[in-house]
Amino acid sequence: KRKYIIFIGLFLNTVFFVLLLFATTTIGLILSAAIAGIGLGLLSPAMKAMLTEVSNEDHKTTILGIESSFVGLSIIVGPLLGGYLYDMTDMFTILYIAIFLGLASVILSLFLEFSKDQSEPIEKVKRKEFLPSAI
Repeated sequence: KRKYIIFIGLFLNTVFFVLLLFATTTIGLILSAAIAGIGLGLLSPAMKAMLTEVSNEDHKTTILGIESSFVGLSIIVGPLLGGYLYDMTDMFTILYIAIFLGLASVILSLFLEFSKDQSEPIEKVKRKEFLPSAI
């Protein structure tokens, strides 16, 4: 169930960028932003719950701290990188890149696996679960 919530959240974020590409009015921008907000509202708690599920008690706080660090870093680096790319290209190129990365994360989210096996929680997180958050 959580896998599908993550999938829907990533899908709605990708839809946001597609709608933003074609938005010509203020209403279109507002509606696309609302869809992005719904997608992030689904994605954020599901990702934290998934990270909690795949980690054991000894590493839970460390893993959640790393995830929060990545989110905070992306809030800083994202606009800087976006501004640089905008200066070097145009808005449409940035949207095409965002759509491509969004589609890649949607497809990769289909391969998420959740297991109650706690033998190698850190390896599971390194291997699969941080990619959608980073994108």
